[in-house]
Amino acid sequence: MKDFVVRGLSDPDFRKLQKRKEDDGFGEGSWKEWLEHLAADVALEDSLSDRFHRATREKLSDLWLANFARNLASIMGPEARALGDLLLDLQVPAAPPAGPALVIGGGPSLREHRHLEMLAESCPPGLMLIATDRILIPLLRLGVIPDLVVSIDGDHEVIARYVDDPLVDQHGSKLRVAMASMGAPPVVERLVRAGATLYWFHPLFDDPRRRGSLTALQRGMTRSARWPDGLPAVSCGGHAGATGWVLAHALLRRSPIGLIGLDLGYPVGYPLERTQCYPVISELTGGDPDAVQAYFTEIYNPDLGRPAVLDVMFAEFRRHFLEMLARVPSWVRTCNCTQGGSLFGPGITTLPLARFLEQAARTEGCA
Repeated sequence: MKDFVVRGLSDPDFRKLQKRKEDDGFGEGSWKEWLEHLAADVALEDSLSDRFHRATREKLSDLWLANFARNLASIMGPEARALGDLLLDLQVPAAPPAGPALVIGGGPSLREHRHLEMLAESCPPGLMLIATDRILIPLLRLGVIPDLVVSIDGDHEVIARYVDDPLVDQHGSKLRVAMASMGAPPVVERLVRAGATLYWFHPLFDDPRRRGSLTALQRGMTRSARWPDGLPAVSCGGHAGATGWVLAHALLRRSPIGLIGLDLGYPVGYPLERTQCYPVISELTGGDPDAVQAYFTEIYNPDLGRPAVLDVMFAEFRRHFLEMLARVPSWVRTCNCTQGGSLFGPGITTLPLARFLEQAARTEGCA
């Protein structure tokens, strides 16, 4: 059998391949099926998405590493906490589901449908609120204190503005923040100064089993008596909203999970130059309008009966989210309450926020 796979392969390496094949769910399948699975996502030529993400990673990798180095003293401090501490601090029950949760992103549908105001007026008891950092201050202005804030972006200036407000100082001692180890140090310093409790984790950048893995390096550098394996690594889906959804079910055992402000797209007619990805796309294309347009696509959302425009970043975020959704336990139910954007597909129930809040008040699932 070994010579059939690769002639001359050593016995230990063959056993490693067998284990990897089993780990990937092909233990009973043929080697041909498994190899086709491995090759499915391999492109012989770079796609526009590949070019965009490579350019983005090249721009940000130095920033991420510098942020991690600057945050390391705080991460390894005697009072530092990790995501696992949330289980005790929030008294998470051992058996799921622990009740409903609502993940709050910052997409334009929030303003279009006044979702934050609706939440402030009729948030039912027992509904766990998990907010992205960019929406923290708007929530506090409405008198809503989220149960958990998620911060993963490394940008120093933009993200720092999301937490720089007297209201953050006023409510700081009540704030719990899931903080990425490569998150922006000014955000860390501002939240600590306000008295917030930070729960550290590593975003899962790559396969930690592979040689040269950045995730494995970061975990190794955060090993201690408290964390023998280092800080936990979380598959973040590329953005804080998806991270909040992952934490809601995988850590906090919540279901159903509602989503608002996670549009992952723009309304048709939205100016491309105002999109988040435009600066990188413009640089890659030299600003040529036709070349820029190729980085955007239109998708029809059948649940809402209207299209949305995706740039290559949102298209990738959407793909990752649907892949993660396909692997969640059967007790996890996900309700898209954005009333906009591109998020639909197997495992997603689309319904208005008002209906989700009504059902959460009755501790029902989304239907």
